[in-house]
Formats: sequence, structure tokens, C-alpha cells
Amino acid sequence: MRVEVEAQQVDETFATITKDFQRQANLPGFRPGKAPREMVVRKYDKDITDEVKRKLISDSYRKALDEKKIDVVGYPDIEEIQFGRGQTLQFAATVETPRNSNCPNTRAWPSKKKRAKSPTRMWKKLSTPCASNN
Repeated sequence: MRVEVEAQQVDETFATITKDFQRQANLPGFRPGKAPREMVVRKYDKDITDEVKRKLISDSYRKALDEKKIDVVGYPDIEEIQFGRGQTLQFAATVETPRNSNCPNTRAWPSKKKRAKSPTRMWKKLSTPCASNN
């Protein structure tokens, strides 16, 4: 699944996160929370960028899942992140979906009583390809 966030939303999130950092910044020569924005950005640029990236990816990923009505199992694998100030955020999320009961050649998940001997064997048993599950 590919997700894209507009540059305007990226810039708004940068502004919001920068204000949060500015309120909490404790730089020498300034009262807590009163340091100039430029100094806060210069000192905490990497932290601000990481926080913005984390927030945007998390929010846009959840929104994309809701819009496309996709049920997922586990955590996504986020790749191909293109990101920066004044640019659109683009990333690819690889997700696992639960097995489709309408898919041919499927087996039910093992119950708690019947456990596979190893997780690898269980995964091989349960991972039958299905074209309708993409």
C-alpha cells in the first residue's frame, strides 16, 4: 500500500511540533519556553524531524487503513520514505491481512489446544497463496 501526505500538511505538522519543542526548550540565556524559534530549530532539528516523521506516518497509515477498510495482522513494514520540509511525504507500507475465508485451499487457524510444534511450521501450513487476499 502506498501512502502520500500533501506538503501543506507536512509543513503544518512541522510548525506544530516546532512550537511544542519551543515551549519546552531550555536554552542558556533564555527563560524556559522563551527561546527564539530559529535557535530551537537549529538545536533540535533532528529531533523535530524525527517526531514529525513518526507522527505523520502513524496518522496517515491509520487513515489509509480506515479509508480502504483493510484489516491487518501485526505491524506494517514501512519502506521507501521520501520526506522533507515543504515536500510531500510518501511511503510504502507492506501489511499482512488475515486469511480470507472465501479463498480456496484454506485451512482454519489452529486452536489453542492444537499448537504447531514450531512457529515456522505453523506459518508454512497457514500461508497458502490466495489471489483474492491481496
